[in-house]
Amino acid sequence: MKENSDMENSLLCHDRVVSLSRCADKNDADLLPNTGYRKESSEAACLNMMRCLSTTLSPESVLVQFELEMKRHFPICNVSFRNSKHILTNQRGVPGIFSMEIELIDDEHIYGCLMLEFEWVLSPVKKRLVNQLTQMLTFPLKNAVAFQEMKQLALTDSLTGLPNRNSFENAFQQLMARYQSKGIGKRFSLLILDLDDFKRINDKHGHQTGDLVLSCFADVLRSCCNKTAEAFRFGGDEFTVLVHAEGEDLPHLLSSRIRLAVANNSSLVQYGINCSIGYSSYQPGDSLYSLFERADNALLQIREGR
Repeated sequence: MKENSDMENSLLCHDRVVSLSRCADKNDADLLPNTGYRKESSEAACLNMMRCLSTTLSPESVLVQFELEMKRHFPICNVSFRNSKHILTNQRGVPGIFSMEIELIDDEHIYGCLMLEFEWVLSPVKKRLVNQLTQMLTFPLKNAVAFQEMKQLALTDSLTGLPNRNSFENAFQQLMARYQSKGIGKRFSLLILDLDDFKRINDKHGHQTGDLVLSCFADVLRSCCNKTAEAFRFGGDEFTVLVHAEGEDLPHLLSSRIRLAVANNSSLVQYGINCSIGYSSYQPGDSLYSLFERADNALLQIREGR
């Protein structure tokens, strides 16, 4: 036992990371898997951790990389992170028998809390080493979260919260690639929606009321779109919906559902809001321009027919 105690003191004095070593200390050796592990200095472990965590700007991937790197040293099984804005989990569903909750410190402030679950109990030495390595997660995770937030802002309409035109164009390209790869029979549809005489709202009631009307209409679209349809604010009072499912009657059914929801929305009824909807289905050889043009022409025909 004296030999084990000397080993732990040596680890503390030289700031070493022990990778689940059978020869590190007898108490841990009894609790850890009967397989070979190696020793690694804490400096090298921290450098490896930083290198692995800097390879991605996805918060979820950062957490996965962190767990993979920690598994080189400790019997970790579940990891989760939370702060006032975000909750991230990377859990296998197998609960650990020992857990640690560690505060991630950023510039002397608490950025969030990391919950770690382990398959075996850790010694005090290894607890300290876990805490040391865990602090390497703070900056990469904070950086990845900030990047995703900025990316989300670039793809989201700030007024309505709907995906914006950039998101629409990206989604169209993804749908086109997906359905082209599945064969000619696979199609999707595009709806274009305009608020009728929207300029009257801005002129008569002001732009704040106009913004309220746009937000209410966006809420209507969200409530009408299910898992097979996604709504976008294209610009101004023009909105689009991509219906990524087959069925010639789906665009018509969705259009009817939207018109009914608009007619039943008290905020929109108050200002006499109606909408015109034109739609078209994807055909082999279509581009975004050609599909959009057909749907837009259908919209114009509906308006002219009123």
